[in-house]
Amino acid sequence: MTIVGEAIGTIVTRPSGTTHTGSGNQYVYNGPTYISDPQSQRPVRSPRAAIRKDLNWLDDRFIEPEKYLEAAISLREWNVVLVAGQSGSGRRSTAQMLLHNLPGVEGPYREIPLDPAEDDRGLEVQSGDRVLIDVSSVKDEMYPALYDRLAARQANVCDVGAYMAVAVPDDISAVIHGDLGRRIIHIEKPAAQVVLHRYLACDGIDVTLADLDHPALHSKPMRAIDRLAQSIGDAKNKGVGDIRDWVESALKAASEHAKNVADRAAKMKGSERVLFLAAGVLNDAHADAVYDAARSLHEHVDLAGDDTPLLEQEGLIQQLDGFDVTVDDTSGCISFADFDYDAMIRTYFWSNYPGLRMQFRQWIGDVVSQSTLSGGDRDRVITRFAEQALRTGRPTDLTSLAEGWSAKGASAARWPDAVRVLQLGLEDPRHSSVIRRKIRQWAIQQDLPAERGQVLVEVCADVLARNDPMSAAIRLRHLARQADRRISDAAREAISTLCRQDRWFCREFMHLLITRMDSARVVSPADIEIFLHVTDPDECAAIVSSPGLRLLLTHGWHLAMTQSEHPTWRQNVQKWLGAVSDARLDEGTLDILLDAAARKDDALSRLYATTVRWRQGQVTHLRERMAVANHFCRQINELQGL
Repeated sequence: MTIVGEAIGTIVTRPSGTTHTGSGNQYVYNGPTYISDPQSQRPVRSPRAAIRKDLNWLDDRFIEPEKYLEAAISLREWNVVLVAGQSGSGRRSTAQMLLHNLPGVEGPYREIPLDPAEDDRGLEVQSGDRVLIDVSSVKDEMYPALYDRLAARQANVCDVGAYMAVAVPDDISAVIHGDLGRRIIHIEKPAAQVVLHRYLACDGIDVTLADLDHPALHSKPMRAIDRLAQSIGDAKNKGVGDIRDWVESALKAASEHAKNVADRAAKMKGSERVLFLAAGVLNDAHADAVYDAARSLHEHVDLAGDDTPLLEQEGLIQQLDGFDVTVDDTSGCISFADFDYDAMIRTYFWSNYPGLRMQFRQWIGDVVSQSTLSGGDRDRVITRFAEQALRTGRPTDLTSLAEGWSAKGASAARWPDAVRVLQLGLEDPRHSSVIRRKIRQWAIQQDLPAERGQVLVEVCADVLARNDPMSAAIRLRHLARQADRRISDAAREAISTLCRQDRWFCREFMHLLITRMDSARVVSPADIEIFLHVTDPDECAAIVSSPGLRLLLTHGWHLAMTQSEHPTWRQNVQKWLGAVSDARLDEGTLDILLDAAARKDDALSRLYATTVRWRQGQVTHLRERMAVANHFCRQINELQGL
């Protein structure tokens, strides 16, 4: 087989360390520790570090497509490149790698959604920033609006010396013209066997390109390669056959099982189909869980029960055996003999029974609550359901489940499931905008249940902030303004943590917050409280001492001093004084407070009184505190002309 000159591209990334048990992408999720839970400590997880890990993982597996060098030159010389191509050609991953491997540029990497429902006008980029925009799934009726948004963002990026890579549909050149149109680079669909070879090599599976020269593989889209590689790895782990047998088995799973499932289902009675679907959704779970799920599905689809006494019916194991399902004698867990057969069952039912999709969603909600499921089973069920809901264009099925699992009075055991199902929706580029909008609607809801509020904080802090920090900042601010202190305290703590971990998030959040405060007719006390919490040196001295935030902090303090009660900000001033006296802050940092109060005699007088009170109330490190207080009081007197 000759591969010289063939188009080579990328694949969808797949985290390692977790078993993938269905078709489509796999997402690894570690259950959250809720911020307001007094029995636990929230783990410190940096979104920036997570992104670097993902990009490095992809970099190891990435093969440059044709015209990659041309795209890299455009990005380097003109600061912008639009990566176009057919669906499955690796547009997004190519754009990611162009930004990741940009020589000599180490600015923050972030993704910006260009969603007409999202306001990204306040998002500022700075020199060296690396911006990814993925609009590869946008519908053609949105192309004109997309052009306007991209042109505006291009001007912003070029003015400040940032870099922007955009994944766009292949036919976008029909409406993108001018200088932006000259930045479009078309890539071709990669050779599937070459991509698969690289992927297997990274997974430690030693194969040659000749081993992968299978006719059925040549036409496979990139979205199928990820699962194909996993199926080959599963076959290898079973220790049966050689590489050609593994490839043959994996390709057979992808091409023949769908017809087999359809033929088998057509011959079944309704009760048999119920058990068939339950087994497909709960593959790898205990047989008892499959039985419980089948009984629940009977009720949801209004299927008349079998009046035959239980002991006269076929046993559960015998019925499952009729589907080529094996029940492990030791664990009691079920498994299908053929690769991906369970995925084909799920696809068959969701595709052929559109009128039952709402009932399927309700059923999944019940299944997840079954006591016979383990945590791993529950995660697999949610992932498999989400794949089908998103595949059939029903992202609201995900938000409906999350809404139920985080309703007022909902068990805390369901909160991680709500986080998980929203995460899966946010990580699907076709439907993430629907999930983002729903999260924003919830975040501004006046009577938001505390249960849902904590779920949303976790989603924003640990999922949205990873690739879409501006959307996370907007929603966390709304959550931090909630009247319920369980929600607002959790949101403020999440904001502080993100600000400590990520200077860009800190800069953008402060810009967002202070802009909103400045434009309001009356500054919200909640916004003042958020500002004071984030700038508390006990929380994060690095934020207070950041030179890049000086003007923002000064204006924020000016608003706090002039539009809120004195006791509201007095304690924070005293914390700043204490941080200077014990050398956590440089003494020059106090100039921010002076500049904020300048030309406002009442603010300066209150600042003076606060300093005197702080000086008089100290009993430790008295010499250092007296020196700081006396110097600061002299500066205030000078500003007042005294």
